[in-house]
Parts: sequence; structure tokens; C-alpha cells
Amino acid sequence: MELLKIRKNRKDRDDWMKNKKGDFNFAGWYHFIYVILQSLFIFISLIYLYDKTLVWIFLIGYLLTTPSVKYFIKKIKN
Repeated sequence: MELLKIRKNRKDRDDWMKNKKGDFNFAGWYHFIYVILQSLFIFISLIYLYDKTLVWIFLIGYLLTTPSVKYFIKKIKN
């Protein structure tokens, strides 16, 4: 139910850039930048620590618990 409350202010289900009024959606862009920076950090970490098994285990654990990845896996299965 919480997820539906958060999405009420969106213009479209997949439109994270603008709210219902068509204005700038700060939360959507903030999350987008956060994900890009986080991905960059992971990529750089894997370049320098590619031989560390623990880093790969943490990365796999993180990816498997991320909601967007769970959604993607569910789409592939169906």
C-alpha cells in the first residue's frame, strides 16, 4: 500500500522525471543520480578489487535484494 501512495503524485507509472502537474520531480532525478554514482563506485571497485571474492559476494547479494532487479527477474520468468 505504501508503494501506491508514493506513486500517486506521478503523471505516469514509468515517468519518474515529472509529477502530475508536469513539473520537475526532484526525487526522481535525485534517485537517478544516486543510482548512477553508486554504479560508478561499484564499477571502479570491481576494476581495482576484481580478485577479491568477498566484493563479488557483496555485489551479488546487493543485486539480488534490489527491487528493480527482482522486478526484472520476474519479467524474464514470465
